[in-house]
Amino acid sequence: MGRIALTTLLPGSSGTVDDAQEIGALPAQRAATAMRIARKGGAEGPLVYEAEIPVFVGMRWRSMAYGGGHCHGWWRLEVQAPAKPAVIQRGHALVVAEHPYSNGWVQAAPFKRALRRERLDLGNRPFSSPQELITWIEALLYDFWEKGNFLTAGISAPERPSKPQAAVRNLHEQAALVFGICDDFGDAVKALMGTEEVDKLLKDTRKGTLRFWPSWVDLAEPPARADELLYDLLIPEAWELMQLAVCQALAGPDEDSAPWIRQPVTAKVNHIYREHLYNRYRTLVRERRKLVPYDERLANRSHGRAAWEEDGDGE
Repeated sequence: MGRIALTTLLPGSSGTVDDAQEIGALPAQRAATAMRIARKGGAEGPLVYEAEIPVFVGMRWRSMAYGGGHCHGWWRLEVQAPAKPAVIQRGHALVVAEHPYSNGWVQAAPFKRALRRERLDLGNRPFSSPQELITWIEALLYDFWEKGNFLTAGISAPERPSKPQAAVRNLHEQAALVFGICDDFGDAVKALMGTEEVDKLLKDTRKGTLRFWPSWVDLAEPPARADELLYDLLIPEAWELMQLAVCQALAGPDEDSAPWIRQPVTAKVNHIYREHLYNRYRTLVRERRKLVPYDERLANRSHGRAAWEEDGDGE
């Protein structure tokens, strides 16, 4: 499956990335797979998970001198695929999401060809800031560092909830990256947001009829009826949560990939979206409990038990 533990890409916990020894000891690129996403049955068909493509993944330390003696270093997540056979083509989009999805991190980057000539000397280029330097490099039509027969998708200084320089021991043990590949990230997001499946999920959310909590959670009725106020707070966030779920689904499945082959991407969107709704609902519940005085909560609980016993259920 297209999943790799985040800790395998980061330096050891005995130092930081600012330590030259740790930089030299970083793990080499690791073999992984990325889920290829394509249209089923032609240009107008639904987006489906087509096949897993072998790739190589690494977190590389890149540094560059610029602007008359300035030097800047940063981490760059790089995913490479052989240029031949041409399963992946220049311009195809790499989509990377962090799992658990509740972390909310997902980014996309295009695959670029290797640099076939001498690398430009940036020593005298008047970049005003390190960010301007990085933006310029990532806007190039080719990968600034690769010279071999590979296509490379790079994400410079990835803005993750857990930065790459954090000690491994401080990262969640289950944190992982999942990878997907599609022809065009923007077009894929637009296509998925326009599907009947996504439209129905949003409509059911607004109506308060969507079951978004796991089967093992004991909620006899939808929160729309059980707790209208909290559900009213949740509904305005539905569109944003759906967009996040769509982007994360384009990174491919986070579990065993085999059952997902030839399955529609909207099926994964469905799972991730409901998970986001449930997580957000739980957060709203916790936030409200902090605002409600303990005595009031205790009184409400006592009133509920009294009513329960009056109905004869407490016998």
